[in-house]
Amino acid sequence: MKNLGKIFLLILLVGLFLNLRPVNAVTSLNNVTLNIDPKNASSLATWTISFAMPETLEVGHILVSLGGYVPDLSQASLSVAGLPAGTALVGKSNPSCVSNCDDVRYYFKEPLQVKSGTKIILSLSKVKNPAQAGPSGINFINVFSSKYPNMTLAFNSGEQLINLSPALNLPEEELIPPTATVENEEQTANKTIQQVLINELFYQPGAKTTKLNGIKDATKVNDFTLDLLGKVKVIFNGQIDLSKPEAILFIEKLSDYLTFDHLSFEIKKDFMEYFNVPLELTFYDIPFVWEADILKDERNVISKDTIGDFRSYTIDNQAQISFVIKEAGSYKLIPHFELYIADNQEIKKDSNLTTFSGRISDPKAAIVIFLNGQELKNLKPAIDPLRGEFTFAVELLDGPNLIEAKANSEYGKIDKISKIVQYIPPTNAQPVEQKGISYFNIAAIILAILAIILIVVTRYLVKKRKK
Repeated sequence: MKNLGKIFLLILLVGLFLNLRPVNAVTSLNNVTLNIDPKNASSLATWTISFAMPETLEVGHILVSLGGYVPDLSQASLSVAGLPAGTALVGKSNPSCVSNCDDVRYYFKEPLQVKSGTKIILSLSKVKNPAQAGPSGINFINVFSSKYPNMTLAFNSGEQLINLSPALNLPEEELIPPTATVENEEQTANKTIQQVLINELFYQPGAKTTKLNGIKDATKVNDFTLDLLGKVKVIFNGQIDLSKPEAILFIEKLSDYLTFDHLSFEIKKDFMEYFNVPLELTFYDIPFVWEADILKDERNVISKDTIGDFRSYTIDNQAQISFVIKEAGSYKLIPHFELYIADNQEIKKDSNLTTFSGRISDPKAAIVIFLNGQELKNLKPAIDPLRGEFTFAVELLDGPNLIEAKANSEYGKIDKISKIVQYIPPTNAQPVEQKGISYFNIAAIILAILAIILIVVTRYLVKKRKK
């Protein structure tokens, strides 16, 4: 029993010791430094980022996210010291990002061992510093122990910013050398589609994105898919060739040509024309209680007849909408808005207070009513949260009335609806007599003639009897 007690006590002490040890699943990188030369806004500069490995570990890929005022990396190139040769990706890679989207990635075909204390230096040349003076630099550095696209984070570091001085007003030709893109073109010419890295957001659990490193025949890729869960899934309806350098460059710079967002998607003309196949778009997490409209290029609501295979359905209690496009541009789902008033509708009743109705597929929208150009600020129609229906009552003026309804929604701009309503009140005026002889008058005249004839005949008979 005493031995059992000692063993139990030993187990407790070991457990306590293990709990007190720091957890090294994600460890901070050592000796992280950043140097920017020159440190002036708008200058063409070299950024040098260095850090040391805190432990010996297999490294799969490295991500450097830029912070503060973000520079332009469109002309930049990356060289790495301290690591074997890998694949570099410099520039915009986040498909959801519209501006300030540049970052740096370096990855290997297979994870490789890097010893503790190894100093790694990332040198970015031809970086266009941000135009605004102020803090610029690193948002974070992530070192992953897994092969891309798996995101097993091993080491990381926090923010490193440097305050940039005002611009030196150098000539434009010094900022963008004419040979800045030559190296990028040479790198792409020697790359295969299997080596291209796209944003890890496309490979979230459950996403149907085609794995580039799993493509066997790059000349014949069927139903190529990019799936950004919660936003948009894109399926290339047809066979495309991803073996050519131009195609590889399009996919490598994917976010320069495609923008994914909740309820919206944009594709540039160059990209659409190059691959030349229809795209099936699937929008996730539709918040509308019934029909949606499609806004094209932020200008016009297009008819569903102009697109292909429009479908609205629910999967796992989440509403989705799919359709096929054949033209480049932006496509955005916005609420459908209706007002149940016929054009030049006539209202004939004693009271000029009249109730109208409509509906909108965004139940959280706000409806604003105008009568004859004046906003009815005290009138705030309530929207049914399940059906999107609403009603409102207005006091009409005699004759024509202009009724306008405006919907304010967080999901996009909705066109105002305008209707003309004619209010015709009842009148006390007597009806105007018709000219000419009516059938009633004719009958009265005939009866009067018959009556006269009857009187004459009666008198004649009476006189005859007296004789």
